[in-house]
Amino acid sequence: MGNAAVVGVCARKRDSLESAQRLTVAEKSISASTCTELRAALSRCARKETSKNIPQIPLRKLRNREACGKKFDSRLRRKSFLVAGVEAQSARRQDMPARETEAIILKTFPLGEADRLVSFLGRSSGRLRGVASGARRIKNRYGSTLEILSHVQLWYVERETRDLVRIQQCELLESFHKAQCDYGLSTGLAMISEIAERVLPEQEVADPMFRLLLLAAREVDRRGSWQLPLTYFAFWTVRLGGWLPPLNRCAICGSAFGERQSFYYSQSPALVCENCRKPGMRPLGKDGREFAEIFAARKLDQIEVPQDAMKALTELREAALSWIEFHTERKLQTREFLETT
Repeated sequence: MGNAAVVGVCARKRDSLESAQRLTVAEKSISASTCTELRAALSRCARKETSKNIPQIPLRKLRNREACGKKFDSRLRRKSFLVAGVEAQSARRQDMPARETEAIILKTFPLGEADRLVSFLGRSSGRLRGVASGARRIKNRYGSTLEILSHVQLWYVERETRDLVRIQQCELLESFHKAQCDYGLSTGLAMISEIAERVLPEQEVADPMFRLLLLAAREVDRRGSWQLPLTYFAFWTVRLGGWLPPLNRCAICGSAFGERQSFYYSQSPALVCENCRKPGMRPLGKDGREFAEIFAARKLDQIEVPQDAMKALTELREAALSWIEFHTERKLQTREFLETT
């Protein structure tokens, strides 16, 4: 074989080898792309099969809703969210433990068709308002426990998101049925309850006022008269509230009253002398100021008032009621009914 033939053979072999190499590279590239397509197809099929096995969620509103900055991009997350929401809702529906307190009923108001709105002063909870479900029905579980100024043991449920508590049970400890059935005595009890309702703040424990209310209601029922207990209650309400002015000297000029009369006005919280008085002021004599000193030193059940001293007692009561109206900035509605009893 000549040199030319050998060179030709070598050239053909080189060309065939290069073409084989190019074919191998092409085959490898084709197989790689095919593998990629196959992987993508398999993943799509897997997702379809997974979605078929997940149960349908009825609430479609959650598909595009965001929570914690991320969308619910799968039914599985939506399902877990619904389960957590149901559990939280059921936890909120659980009843709170009932609280127990010794209480005095201040007022009741009709609420709806069969319920009552009850304002009461609890010894350990302060003044609260609650709903007594079904209290206006003929057959109810409360009976006569919700009468005005009744001394009761009360169970209630309080929730943070509501202003009114829910009264569950009420047991009568002490009833003032005699005073509640009489028009005159019930008017005195209504005056006492209205003063307590106006003066006492909500949810603030006031044990001195609780004991004062109970003492006044007991004395009204025992004595069969409201004049002395109401005057005593009004005086101590003014004193406990820090509203009692000096009873021995004028608030303007500072001169001592002595045997002279002092004067007060519903638009002023002080007592003034004759020289500083203004038109329309009402008198508070020496006997009335002496009653105030007696009230500050003795208990109510130890005080007896003679018949000729009722005028001085009335002067002190009217002065105390005027000071209460001035500081609460509201008139007492029951005050006008006292004159008719």
